[in-house]
Amino acid sequence: MPLSRAVRRREALALLTGAAVAAPASFLPRGGFALELAPADPSALNLGVGIDDASRVTVPISIAGQGPFTFLVDTASQRTVIAAELAGQLGLAEGPTVTVHTLSGAVDVGTAILPKFEIEGRGLAPKAAPKFAQRHIGAMGMLGLDALRSQRVVLNLRDASMAINAEPVVAPDWEGDTILVTARSRLGQLILTNAGLGLNDDSISVIIDTGAQFSVGNDALRRFILRAGGLGDVQKMDLYSVTGTTTVADYIVVRQLRVGGMVIRNLPVAFADVHPLRQLGLNREPALLLGMDALRQFDQIGLNFSRRTVKFYWS
Repeated sequence: MPLSRAVRRREALALLTGAAVAAPASFLPRGGFALELAPADPSALNLGVGIDDASRVTVPISIAGQGPFTFLVDTASQRTVIAAELAGQLGLAEGPTVTVHTLSGAVDVGTAILPKFEIEGRGLAPKAAPKFAQRHIGAMGMLGLDALRSQRVVLNLRDASMAINAEPVVAPDWEGDTILVTARSRLGQLILTNAGLGLNDDSISVIIDTGAQFSVGNDALRRFILRAGGLGDVQKMDLYSVTGTTTVADYIVVRQLRVGGMVIRNLPVAFADVHPLRQLGLNREPALLLGMDALRQFDQIGLNFSRRTVKFYWS
């Protein structure tokens, strides 16, 4: 299947009745790094972002000179997606039917042609987007990797801002920590491979997923952590797909997980054999979609898709 026809999406996760919400994850640095101010870049775009009820980042998008409309930023979605209701409201032309890879499997769905697709006056690459119901997206659309993969993107979760073609900027007297993690690329995704349970193992693949409220791990990850005795009590929860279908998952607190040079403790994870990780060929190895429940603990996250690096800042 052509890569341009693939799109992946995990919607917000909802706890089943009676399930308890775990305490926020905690982070421990394995070392501090000196930070420098990034030089000004005339091509950089800085804009304010919104944070929805599921702690996901939203940005203002204009289509054909109309808007702005609220789109989620989803760094784990292959393609930009639009609400069918918005496509109808704008009278967008019908595009081809494409195969979409969702949480629960592959589906064929119609697309809408996107004339003059912009963010704060800057044109973005997507020319067509699969259409789904607004209530299942949770916004007017999703900004996916087809709009971001050639960019340097900085999410400032403390100041509710986002920068494109920029590097993270900190005050000269900032006293926080930073970790630079090198990734590999597969189907346009940045996959962090230097993650594990201890200091000396790199057994876990991690994908930064700003489109998911909670983190999602596959069955291989659950078995791997279970052998090390690093799982808490099990509860049941529903994972909602952009198609409206649900997948039942086991909601468990992982006592400790290392990503690069940082240690995350007490991380809530929904474990299920989800289709997106199979699509990436990660179903047989421990893998994790790191969601906003963990990411919102950071001050800034810098994703450089061309250099295949992710930089985390927290204070």
